[in-house]
Amino acid sequence: MENVNPVRNSDTNAKPITAFLCKEEVSNGVNAAFGELQERIRERGLLRADPMFYVRRAAFALALVAISIAVIIRVDHFGMQMANAVLLAFAFGQLGLILHDVGHGQVVAGRRYRAMEIVFDIILGWSLAWWVQKHNRHHAFPNQPGYDPDVGIAFLAFSEEQAHAKKGLYRFTSRYQNILFIPMLLGEVWHLRWASIAYLVRQRTLKSAMGILLIALHLVLYLGLLLYYLPWWQAAAFAAVHWGMLGIYLGMIFAPNHKGMPMFEHGKAPGYMEQQVLTSRNVRGGWLVDMVYGGLNYQIEHHLFPAMPRSRLGHAAPFVEAFCREKNIPYFAVGIRESLREIFGHFTRVGKAVDAAI
Repeated sequence: MENVNPVRNSDTNAKPITAFLCKEEVSNGVNAAFGELQERIRERGLLRADPMFYVRRAAFALALVAISIAVIIRVDHFGMQMANAVLLAFAFGQLGLILHDVGHGQVVAGRRYRAMEIVFDIILGWSLAWWVQKHNRHHAFPNQPGYDPDVGIAFLAFSEEQAHAKKGLYRFTSRYQNILFIPMLLGEVWHLRWASIAYLVRQRTLKSAMGILLIALHLVLYLGLLLYYLPWWQAAAFAAVHWGMLGIYLGMIFAPNHKGMPMFEHGKAPGYMEQQVLTSRNVRGGWLVDMVYGGLNYQIEHHLFPAMPRSRLGHAAPFVEAFCREKNIPYFAVGIRESLREIFGHFTRVGKAVDAAI
């Protein structure tokens, strides 16, 4: 990933995402209209914590992990183990979505936040502290090249300007990103792990050293379990399928959020509410979509109210959509198929711009 963000890590270091949107920054960007919407949302109790929801979601995900471990221990069948690796990828993805909500301060705070950080670092094998400082910048500057790390990925181009600037291997991968995007996601888990370790090494603190040890502990426990109960070649195949499918799962539920939506140069973005709404895409669907996407399908509501518990985003959506219509702010929501068509159509159009580069 390109180091395109001028905001130092220490500016956003391991705080819940909502802490980064400090009162002064919000007051400069949030207009009176957004204040009205906030009041409507607050009056309906949609900003209240919902701890039991997260207890149920965590229990569900951990039950799937327990089932997967039982299959690893008890089942001697290669095909079943490969299917089990896919199941474990889904379970880890569900835990990763809870980690996302923990990072936003939706679940716990204070010492309990630190305890959750340790638990997730061990279970998932990447750093919550690294992810929070990165995600802080994304929420503060969505779709702003040079500031939003999610549109500063070396192997991809999200605008024609980025496409024209690509050189060498990055030029090739950007030209064919519509084809290479999903294969590249196969290595996303290793990117999360490597980026976590690199970030923690740069911090040079006792806490960051512990973070590295927690990631190492994850790898020891994970690989130890596989190698103890499975032949080495099955263990290798299991890990490859598990990590690859987890990368695809995470990538395909995060991609619809902003890819292909408007991008703004820093300093030329509209006010807070317009920026968060215009750069975000909702994915419509029922309870199954809500569960699979972990609430990220309500991306507009999530960006406007990042501390709102996931369980309340769907209740807030009709009020936000009606308010946007009232204020003539485009509110973009499509089905899954249409969102994928738009994302890969955008990748294709931008990729072709590489050919125009001098």
